[in-house]
Amino acid sequence: MNEIRSLEDTFGRIIGKYTDIGMRRPTIKNNETAMLIRLLEYGQGMNIGLKHISDLLCVAVSAGKYNLVEFLCKYPDQLKLSLQQRINNQIVALKRAADIGRCDIVELLLRYNTDTKPYNVCESALKYAITHGSIECAKVLIQNGTKIDIKYALDIAVNQQMVKLMNFLFENHQQELTEHISKNASHVTELLITAAVKGNLEIIDKIIDAGADVNGTTSEGETPLMNSKDGDVALFLIRKGANVNHVTSQSNTPLISVIQSYRYSSSKTAIVQVLLENGAYVNARNSEGKTPLMLAASHTNSESMLQTLSDYGANFTDQDNEGNTALIHAALCDCSQNVSFLLESVKNMNEFLNVQNHKGLSALMFAVTCMNLNLVQKLIDHDADMNIKDEDGNTALLHALPQYNLKEPHIFLYNFAIHESNIKKK
Repeated sequence: MNEIRSLEDTFGRIIGKYTDIGMRRPTIKNNETAMLIRLLEYGQGMNIGLKHISDLLCVAVSAGKYNLVEFLCKYPDQLKLSLQQRINNQIVALKRAADIGRCDIVELLLRYNTDTKPYNVCESALKYAITHGSIECAKVLIQNGTKIDIKYALDIAVNQQMVKLMNFLFENHQQELTEHISKNASHVTELLITAAVKGNLEIIDKIIDAGADVNGTTSEGETPLMNSKDGDVALFLIRKGANVNHVTSQSNTPLISVIQSYRYSSSKTAIVQVLLENGAYVNARNSEGKTPLMLAASHTNSESMLQTLSDYGANFTDQDNEGNTALIHAALCDCSQNVSFLLESVKNMNEFLNVQNHKGLSALMFAVTCMNLNLVQKLIDHDADMNIKDEDGNTALLHALPQYNLKEPHIFLYNFAIHESNIKKK
């Protein structure tokens, strides 16, 4: 008895060397394969055979050892495993085979494990093969009767930008795709939006050609065009029929939507250029009455976008629902460079510089609340009126004093004195 136990322990240590299932690609040499088979033949009936057989099968698959996998599939001790154990083993083994792209091993596993097929083993393996781009292995599973989940496959193809998988789906499952697209408009719109965000034109083209509505909307009214990755995607969608002036429930157009989500990048500026070139309304307003120029003025590093909007006729004196102009928005957001651009670009300074919103607040008043002396000085240098009062009777100086805690009001006092002096001279 002790001799048998000792032999089993030795056997287990040898087999255990190869059953580190955490290893993605374990190494088993050819001469070791023969040795393992001989040991397994010798160890039939021992507890060690049942104990290590499952892990060893997965390792053999990962190592791509066809002969060893075949031997293990036929190994008598496999029959001692419960059905659930065999199901679990095959799921792992099939996933490993798909992971390394060994279609021959996938076929082998399917051939020797027919009793596990009704238990979603193949469906699980197919999803894994699709997720990891093992298209040939996916084909083998499908040819063996595994039903493909079209929605899942489409999601993977679009999210992971798998052109090869997308081509496979359209070449082999056109009918299922067409049916899914016709019955699941919201999902297809989400797919197309994701594809627009990712930016692969080939995938976008296939989704549209399969029947997706290029102007399909989300529950918030967003379209794929509003989510374009760059100018190339935007232009492609427009040529496919995307509406450049689509309006959401919040009155956002594609131009407004792109600028609202602006974080400085040349790709966003390129999208704005494409939209304007193709007829986007440059002075459109959202539900708050804000125009593209106002929104762009609220973002730092957006001078190039402001220039583009200006080139296409943006109105500098428009006011939103609260009476704020683009200049006020730039001052409110402490965007000094945008203030400079607007001051240098406006044609009629008198109708622009001292505009007050519905609360009587001017760009200068907002500038002082940012405690940006350079910005304040810039506005004063362009003759911003310091004597304008808001609805509460406060001037820019009165707005400034609380902000600076009476420590640095000199810039206002100095300029106020000069301003008063100039008035008296006149």
